[in-house]
Amino acid sequence: MPDFEYTALDASGKRCRGRIGAYSATEARGKLRERGLNVLSMRSGEKQAQAAEAPERTGRVKKREVATAFRQLSTLLRGGMALVPALEALSEQLGGTHLGRVMTRMQERVRTGAGFGDAMAEYPAVFPELFVSMVNAGEAVGALDEVLGRLAEMTERSLEVSGKVKAAMAYPAVLLFVGTAVIIFLLTFVVPGITRLFDDLGQGQLPLPTVMLMGISGFLSAYFWHITIGIALAAGGGRMALRYEGVRIRLDWLKLRVPVVGRLLMKASLARFTRTLGVMLGSGVPVLQALENAGRVTANAALTARLKEATRQVEEGAGLAGPFGQSGIFPPIVVHMVAAGEAGGNVEGGLMNVSEIYQTEIENSIRTLTSLVEPLMILVMGAIIGFMVLAILLPIFEINQLIG
Repeated sequence: MPDFEYTALDASGKRCRGRIGAYSATEARGKLRERGLNVLSMRSGEKQAQAAEAPERTGRVKKREVATAFRQLSTLLRGGMALVPALEALSEQLGGTHLGRVMTRMQERVRTGAGFGDAMAEYPAVFPELFVSMVNAGEAVGALDEVLGRLAEMTERSLEVSGKVKAAMAYPAVLLFVGTAVIIFLLTFVVPGITRLFDDLGQGQLPLPTVMLMGISGFLSAYFWHITIGIALAAGGGRMALRYEGVRIRLDWLKLRVPVVGRLLMKASLARFTRTLGVMLGSGVPVLQALENAGRVTANAALTARLKEATRQVEEGAGLAGPFGQSGIFPPIVVHMVAAGEAGGNVEGGLMNVSEIYQTEIENSIRTLTSLVEPLMILVMGAIIGFMVLAILLPIFEINQLIG
């Protein structure tokens, strides 16, 4: 009989870990429920051996592919098709793709009696833990098709926002990269040749802009490789430092303090959190498990730490609105909307409304920020190039006047 490692909450809300013997993950979950435990996560003790037999377990799949597959599977289930035939049809549709092979193996597991969520849990690189939690909850209440549709919608909406941000920042990023590369090239390789020309001509007192440009160029030429190696070492050291949670929390908190950009990052993180939490609660996921999973999607360690404290207060019996207000990261209007949702028995609806508000604000902020960043970058790059041209031309004008 194989063993399963689990993480669960007992009747008092205390987290516990352990191992249990069962022939399947579904059986293991049933045994734990009989003990009064609420399972948060579970994985087979034979996971390493299974990964060696099935390389698909460690491979990654694009989020859009997963969203499309879930939407198609939801449509098949709503049409009255049973899960196993629906998975077989989806596997044929996906063909020999990586996700298609994963779906084929999952179909085999479901055919032998495993739950769909348990089959998904065997592929953590493809399906995040919050997906597994939502699917398990959907299976428990007989609403798997609805949950899959919600997962597809949530993933597509997240990709839509990310796409808008990337599209809005693409032009400024390219402009910054090209402009910086051109300036470094001119200062490192072109300007030194021009300064040598001035020295050969015996130019006496040079204009101040020319002296400044020659100093900057000389420094870059003399220490170019030192600077390059220093930047590489700093980047490597930064990546090593980010392995420590304390460093990540401090850095992410500093990001939120950056003017304009910090507010945008805060809104984006809270939009992901409220949408994920709302979808999970609406799918029947227990509130503590939903809070834990939703806190991981903020992509900001500082906010995740604050939300962990809010989760602890909820474990002690508090509602959502009180801990959210005490966390210091939610605006008052958000706290009031969540409180209204709790009073009306529709917390998920209040959270989804909050997410939509943030979504609209993010889109408006991106448009405003883009309209300001592009001309500002063009102005800055133009000023730098203009200074370099002026510094080069001034001595030439003086030489022409002396000759004339």
